[in-house]
Amino acid sequence: LFRSYLLSVARDVTETRRIEVEREQMTAALAVSEASFREAFDGAPIGIALTDVADGPQERFVRVNQALAGLLGRDAEDFVGVPVVEITHPDDVGLQPDLSAIGIGATRLRKRFLHASGRPIWVEVTYAVVRGRDGAPSHIIKHMQDIRAIKESERALLEALEQQRAATAGLRELDKMRREVV
Repeated sequence: LFRSYLLSVARDVTETRRIEVEREQMTAALAVSEASFREAFDGAPIGIALTDVADGPQERFVRVNQALAGLLGRDAEDFVGVPVVEITHPDDVGLQPDLSAIGIGATRLRKRFLHASGRPIWVEVTYAVVRGRDGAPSHIIKHMQDIRAIKESERALLEALEQQRAATAGLRELDKMRREVV
């Protein structure tokens, strides 16, 4: 006589399925977030660069947008892995801020970068540290705005001031001569 038995094992996969659905939703949200970042980064009207956190000559470009590439006369891909000092005007290399000292806020400075043709381009750079979950710096994001027109205006104002000073000195000399004659 044979007896048959049926053995069945059931497992509740509700929790596993819920986790899979959450993972799919988070993956989709991350893809949307990355696409939004890419669109904002690449479409920004001012130059944006993402660099690593190395100080001084070791700091390298990770990514730049089209506005910065156009400002400096290069292709965006040409910047990847290039040390920042290679496109910095030699007289302004020392202006690099101490990136470890940049806190939560941003640091600004004016400096010159070199266009592909070799001519200097004045920019105002705003540095901000991007930190990881552990709070350690992971990247530096730089907004670079073309300020050549501002620098040219400053130069013209200084020249006009110098001309005004020379004219004033000339008038004083004439006035002195007039008093001597009188």
